Amino acid sequence: MYKKEEDILVEDDHKKILSKEDSQVKRTTAWRILRFLKLSRPASLTLNDRDVLWQRIQASTGTDQISMRRRPKRLYLKVAACAASIILAVLIYTTNRSRSNLNLEHIAIKNQTIAVDTTAIGLLAEDGTFTKLHEQKELVVDNKADNGKSSFQTLNVPYGRSISLRLPDDSKVTLNAGSQLTFPTNFSNESRTVYLEGEAFFDIATDEKHPFIVRTEDIKIRVLGTKFNVSAYKDESASTAILLSGKIELSDTKSSERFQKQQLVPGDVAVLDRKIDKLNISLDKSNHEVLWTGRKLKLYNTPHLEVLKKLERRYNVKILDVEAETREETFSGTLDLNNSLLNVLHTVYDSQYYYITQQGRRVVVQKKKASN
Repeated sequence: MYKKEEDILVEDDHKKILSKEDSQVKRTTAWRILRFLKLSRPASLTLNDRDVLWQRIQASTGTDQISMRRRPKRLYLKVAACAASIILAVLIYTTNRSRSNLNLEHIAIKNQTIAVDTTAIGLLAEDGTFTKLHEQKELVVDNKADNGKSSFQTLNVPYGRSISLRLPDDSKVTLNAGSQLTFPTNFSNESRTVYLEGEAFFDIATDEKHPFIVRTEDIKIRVLGTKFNVSAYKDESASTAILLSGKIELSDTKSSERFQKQQLVPGDVAVLDRKIDKLNISLDKSNHEVLWTGRKLKLYNTPHLEVLKKLERRYNVKILDVEAETREETFSGTLDLNNSLLNVLHTVYDSQYYYITQQGRRVVVQKKKASN
């Protein structure tokens, strides 16, 4: 029975076929294997991966360029068979790694939907179980908790709250209000990947063999060991990344047409404008934008409506201003969120022209009628 190239690769038959004396069978089999590899080789192989692959082929065949010239046909077939086995393993590896990323993203998006109305800080497991974390200021995730088996969990932080998370690799993540972080419970794989919706400050433990990767809806950030801030709220017009120390690399999770890979140096602020799909990188050595961890809100040409959204998340309220969407003014400066919400809003609104009232979690802003 005629076998497909895939069948030859995954079964032991290819060893029997290539061990036969019939050179025509060997040539035909080698040609079919190489054609299959040419059509299905993974585009994601890096130059380093290719070098390693070639070294493994040479080691498996025990050949070099000189010996290949002496026995071209036999060694060509031997190399083809070894290459077939090794590249098949690479194909399976890259497929599994992509599947792992897709699982992480799928679970993160699913958990965002489930936890959207949750008012407590808590952990959401893959099976939908929600565990409330009462007054904890830091959550520590132990690698041994699942006996080496990795699953995904989502840490949900509601409006008005924040929390720090200590990951199994000893990296620390501080999550802002209205944020969610999906992460594996075991960091024993080749990379350490998490998925963020919202804003977080990362202090990453150095491990050159296992890069740390932060994925959001718009960008992917690859780091070795560093401190940086990421803001990726769905209801804001931009995603931002601010690097304090170390080095990170940004890439687009949606399309390489929006921007190419970019490396940031300390002090760089990267802003991806979602309206025009453009990435802008500027230098700000002050790094004041990360003051939210100390309940300070840094604003720089921030639209009025986005200021209100930030305050809603931080104070866990709903601010009603019928004119907010039409206001064109922007704000720059620093708001002290240790003050009451009404005091902060009186900084945003001139009390000479506006009434501000609060009933529970509902805040209403009304413009005063002009006196005759």
